[in-house]
Amino acid sequence: MKLKSIIDTDLGICGNYFTSTHPQINTNRELFKKQILPFLKRAFRDLATIDSITISKNKITYRQENQDKELKSIVADIFRRRIFRTTSLDTFTLTHDAVGETIHTVAESLHMPKLYTDSSGGGGHKAAKNAIIDKDIANLLSKIQKVVPTADDRLTSTEKLKNWCREAGLIQEKDLFHDYLGPLGKWSSNQWDNAQKAGNIRKLEFLFSIKWFSELILGPLIFLMTLHNLRTMKPKELVCTTAVCIPGMLLAVAVYNILFKPKGEKDLHLNLYMTDMPTRYASHFFKAIRSLWESGGKKNLILHSPRPKNDDTWEILCKLPDNQIHILETNELPVRPAFLKAVTDYHKKTGHSAVKIKISCEEEKKHLKKTLEAQKASTDFIDQIDNKVVQHPINPEDKNVFLMLGSQPTEQAVKDYVDRFMALAIASPKEKFRLFAFAGKYEEGKECFYKTLCSYIQSKKAHWPTNLEAIPLSFQDPDQLVSLMLECDLVSRSGGITTYELLVLDQANKDAKKRRFIHADRVEGRSLENSMVQWEKGNYLFLHDTIQASLTNPQEFLI
Repeated sequence: MKLKSIIDTDLGICGNYFTSTHPQINTNRELFKKQILPFLKRAFRDLATIDSITISKNKITYRQENQDKELKSIVADIFRRRIFRTTSLDTFTLTHDAVGETIHTVAESLHMPKLYTDSSGGGGHKAAKNAIIDKDIANLLSKIQKVVPTADDRLTSTEKLKNWCREAGLIQEKDLFHDYLGPLGKWSSNQWDNAQKAGNIRKLEFLFSIKWFSELILGPLIFLMTLHNLRTMKPKELVCTTAVCIPGMLLAVAVYNILFKPKGEKDLHLNLYMTDMPTRYASHFFKAIRSLWESGGKKNLILHSPRPKNDDTWEILCKLPDNQIHILETNELPVRPAFLKAVTDYHKKTGHSAVKIKISCEEEKKHLKKTLEAQKASTDFIDQIDNKVVQHPINPEDKNVFLMLGSQPTEQAVKDYVDRFMALAIASPKEKFRLFAFAGKYEEGKECFYKTLCSYIQSKKAHWPTNLEAIPLSFQDPDQLVSLMLECDLVSRSGGITTYELLVLDQANKDAKKRRFIHADRVEGRSLENSMVQWEKGNYLFLHDTIQASLTNPQEFLI
């Protein structure tokens, strides 16, 4: 049996960490743990004193205290025959990685490796998961830097450390729909995304109403896949940012703790992060928890949530005791670190300012430039691209608005807001209006809403008011989102993660004094507030009471 695995990945098990950069032979971690490491420990006694081990066809040499030494030929022969099952072997070297060993040691103290789970369908669950990972990596990095005196490329940024931890298996991620349910899960999440793009509230409500039926069908699959991954990955902590099939996941945790948990390990818990405000309108979330059985592993659930308002209690909302609740203060909400950093970094600005905009590729740049030229707007800033991020100048005295209708924006609503801004600009010719409109992911070489929006704006060229500038946006990184949200008034949905981000930014916004509008697609025969899906209505009411957010839609928007 020949060794198989990935190039440049970790071989570190049981406190001895080695790397291999051989272009052909790399070591499978499980094989290394069960066969190679025990052999090396018997051969070398104390692996911590070994700098490197070179294994060739005829011999095994090692470097210890700056001296090269050689193992007896009989030991090398046994190694080749018993481990590799072959006598023909190319030369490769295992290098002791002291920093990698330290990373593993510190990570274990922080309950790593961790398995992070989310679900597709909207972008909130994934955004929350990524935010939790970023916080965990930032915490890991700060602790490592206190005990590692030497410079190491992996420790120069959280992004580099995060990528290395993924390769090392300290961070493990699964999408319950895409990874566990395959084509069926992708079809299900697409149904939700398409309904959001179309602004079809009735379809969203219907999909929500049959959640119990889908979980009845999908629950057993989620249980089996979760149990399989727990057995193979053996995480020390399980994190989840979606309420999809929670009973199946908890049952898998209960079975794992009884039958498969490594000896000496503490019981595994499911750390469930709420991605909406804890109101009675979040019935999609709390109903799943209230229906849990004690025999199904309910005691292994830890709920992470903001503090509820009014007279709601955890017993009323989800029938959980207080010792299974972790209250998230504002600075603990699962939002990306850039939003938390913005609160401490923001300073009130005067005069002309700028917002940061990310442009994904040259093709997007050409579409944006053509769209601005159709408006007779300046395109000078586009030619000043630095790493695909540009500074777009704005005047704080202008009517600057950032339109962000979720990761899957309702296409007609975005077009309607463009029309509304044209009408407002024509009615107030002495005012300057600027609309930054998020249009979803840019698809290079393919059709996408970004290109459709550019064409729509260009089609208005003959009647475009000179005091209006509309800038389509593709996906933006947190730094750009913070810039837009603090320099512009905001029109957004009241999705859970957007709600969290607005609550975090509110401290800085008390200086910025930007208005917050919550968009709702009106359903015929209903008030605007009752046209919202229930959980977004609960989030809006929370934002209305907390940061004075206003409800709006394209036909009624005023600034």
